[in-house]
Amino acid sequence: MNKIFVSVIICLALFCSQLDAQNAAGHDGFNGLGLTENEKQFIRNNPSIVLGGGASFEPFIMADSDGSIIGHDAEIARLIGKMAGLDIRFKLGEWFDIQKQAEGREIDGLTSTAHHPERTAFCSYTLPYVKFTSFVFVRKGNPLGIHRPGDLFQNRGAFQKGNLAFTKIVSSYVDDDKSRYYTTIHDVIRAVVSGDADFFVLDETAFYVSAGLGLGGFIEPAFPLGDPFDLSFCLRNDIPELVSIFNKGIKRIPQAEKIKIRDKWFGYQHRSSQTGEGAGISLTSGERAYLIEKKVIRGCPGGNGMLPQRGIASDLFPLVKGRLGLDSSLFLYEMKSGDIDALVKGTCDFVVFADSNYNQRDDLNLTRPIMSFPYVLATTMDKIYIEDLGNETDKIFAVLNAPVFIDRLKRAYPAIKLLAVPEIRDGLDAVRSGRAFGYIDSYVAMAYAIQNQLMPGIKITGQLKFNEDFCMATRQENKLLAQILQKVVGSIGEAEKKKILDKWISVKYEKGINYTLVWGVAAASLLVLTGIAYWNRSLNKEKKRAQKALAAQKEAVKQNINFIDMISHEYRTPMSVIFSSLELMEMKLPGAVCPSIKPQLDDLKKSSERLVDIFNTALHEKRISEKGISSHLEAVDLNNIILTAIEYAQDRMPENEIVFHSDSTRIFMKADPDMMGIAIGNILNNACKYSKHNAAVEIFLDKTQDNAVIRIKDNGIGIHKDELHRIFEKYYRADSVREIPGAGVGLYLVKKVVEQHGGNISISSKLGKGTRVVVRLPL
Repeated sequence: MNKIFVSVIICLALFCSQLDAQNAAGHDGFNGLGLTENEKQFIRNNPSIVLGGGASFEPFIMADSDGSIIGHDAEIARLIGKMAGLDIRFKLGEWFDIQKQAEGREIDGLTSTAHHPERTAFCSYTLPYVKFTSFVFVRKGNPLGIHRPGDLFQNRGAFQKGNLAFTKIVSSYVDDDKSRYYTTIHDVIRAVVSGDADFFVLDETAFYVSAGLGLGGFIEPAFPLGDPFDLSFCLRNDIPELVSIFNKGIKRIPQAEKIKIRDKWFGYQHRSSQTGEGAGISLTSGERAYLIEKKVIRGCPGGNGMLPQRGIASDLFPLVKGRLGLDSSLFLYEMKSGDIDALVKGTCDFVVFADSNYNQRDDLNLTRPIMSFPYVLATTMDKIYIEDLGNETDKIFAVLNAPVFIDRLKRAYPAIKLLAVPEIRDGLDAVRSGRAFGYIDSYVAMAYAIQNQLMPGIKITGQLKFNEDFCMATRQENKLLAQILQKVVGSIGEAEKKKILDKWISVKYEKGINYTLVWGVAAASLLVLTGIAYWNRSLNKEKKRAQKALAAQKEAVKQNINFIDMISHEYRTPMSVIFSSLELMEMKLPGAVCPSIKPQLDDLKKSSERLVDIFNTALHEKRISEKGISSHLEAVDLNNIILTAIEYAQDRMPENEIVFHSDSTRIFMKADPDMMGIAIGNILNNACKYSKHNAAVEIFLDKTQDNAVIRIKDNGIGIHKDELHRIFEKYYRADSVREIPGAGVGLYLVKKVVEQHGGNISISSKLGKGTRVVVRLPL
């Protein structure tokens, strides 16, 4: 026994001596980074450093409920610090302010940074420690149809102030005037979910952040944008030793360890976006503390007290309980009746199924819609389909006596005449008796009425231009409960909703055979088939009549084109002779002797140029309209086409400087070189013509993975925003340019050329400040 004891003592002594030797060697750390003497001396003099991060940069870096700093980057940095014997601390704040502090040397560097030239003035980048891909995120369901980079220009982007990486990625695709900037990523996501903006650009951390806000169910990725990018630490560039220490640490962290840390913080997206049955939600410590302190939470069903809305609300209530994962510390109580009035009076704490029309009230908080149904119109069987309720000003429509809905109807259709009724049965009876032309209610209410045989002799004959949205509601001061319910709404999946809806509005069929019904259906079918046959015969007559009219119209267009062709060819040659003669006279004219003649010659030259331009435009339009460009396609270098167009524009208007920026010396695409040159030339001519003398015009050529992007920017007179939607119309000219000669055909032709090449064109402008034209062409 004594021998064993002695052996243990010897082992402990050897282990301690090894630790002493390691510590005596300086700060090489347990993994031995191989630090130089200068790097060791820096650590001795600066045993602690501070790195800054954005307060909304979850899960890269963030504050835990106890104030400690956690996250992916915090773990990577602390691993480096442990190996180097360096105490690394963190300071979080608004990203824009944090960057300013790093620039002023108030802190030692930044976490979670993508490489950007603007930061190299005050910091040096370490080796990358993680790689990400950027995505364009939109509202759930992508209601605006944003599917590719070209769709971004027409929509409003949300960006974080100072977040240079994502702003740079998307800069060539967005309209600066439509971009909106927010302080935090949280604000960016909220802006898109609320509809204040249409999209934002972020990496896969968007899933984590949106889930933490209770908005995970309200956004989705539309498409990836740009190349994958690396994140690095950005450290003070006046301390090269610090950058070197971090680089050695990053290299020393095993790849398996990096993957483990990444999975820990970024492997959540599939879990956090789950909306299947039984999926729970993540509560903050503050939200859980609220629930524990509250002890009892009472919920009213809502649904205006009407079936089937009230039934749907009752079936949603168990889902709320399940999502909260409540234990015995909280009792969630479902009241069998009650609506907004009960909520305001304090009888209940939230309403499960509240009409979104209540969002205009200042005393309520509403979540995003949990369910949405179209409003429809029901009439007697003899009425035809109603396209627009606003045109039916001579008719009376029955509606439920719900003041909020009636007010919304009157705002949407100011001239509408309404008959308020207490129940759906009364509204349908008013239609049958002729007291009302139709009855307006939501699809879910109508489906329930059909299912319960309340609608004999009634059919659906129209749909309104807005929906009935149902949300969960709380009192305004109860913000924590509103946050919790927002998360609940985001977690309820479509399958769960469908299950509830099928219970309340599915149509049930009898098992036995009702022969009266069979014969009735057969007779109705025969009547319908007879009507279809008659209708088809009428349609054939109308079709033949329309074909004759179309043929006559085509012949008229052809004759018109031939006339323009003849006129253009007949007059272009003599006009060119006149123009050349004027130039020759100007060269031989002694200016000092005949100063009064020079202005007249200039006017003649301008008029001649104007006529030649008109003839050329007519010929170009004829070619595009008659033959298109498909037979003239060849591989062309866009750089050469743009340089030729610039040279021609400078000859015509030498007083305006044209500056060309290109990322690549050669960008090839299949194009008609003549028509593409005409299109770019027309845009440049407009930019110069509508700019002040000596004002610079800039043209940029960039290449993305799938497209060539041409941007032409001027500082000219601009176009009023109300006229922009008409700018590509043939012969249309904006009010701001009426005094400047022009035919209003140039941009019309440009759009035709670009679209025939499979591209798109967009214009943004501010009156008095200039115009920007963006052309995107497929490569």
